Amino acid sequence: MNPAHHLDAVHPLHPLHALHALAAELAATGWSAHLEDPDRLHAIPPDSARPATTIRVKDGVDGVPWFVTSTGDPLRPCHDLTGTSWQIRAQPVSQESRRPRPPLPSSGRSASRPPIYIN
Repeated sequence: MNPAHHLDAVHPLHPLHALHALAAELAATGWSAHLEDPDRLHAIPPDSARPATTIRVKDGVDGVPWFVTSTGDPLRPCHDLTGTSWQIRAQPVSQESRRPRPPLPSSGRSASRPPIYIN
């Protein structure tokens, strides 16, 4: 049975509810987001210049749940969906995507020679 069908019965700060709510918040800004496991959200930006990220929920101070990255870096408390979404979207563009990419390998044909078709 899909646990997403029972979100109304889950406490608002339950990790599953928080991840679904964050997925909806990111989707509203053009990101693609889906649950990889019941406890991890994979968020993919609309452009390839920014890295995708995996988010999970971890208990914070006084039991307040926080969104954290896959490396354990804290983002924001789960009740701050807008701030967490902004922080994820504000990730810097990776240095790899700023570098010009090398040309694709040639197929061996000269650019000035048209292809030969055989019937």
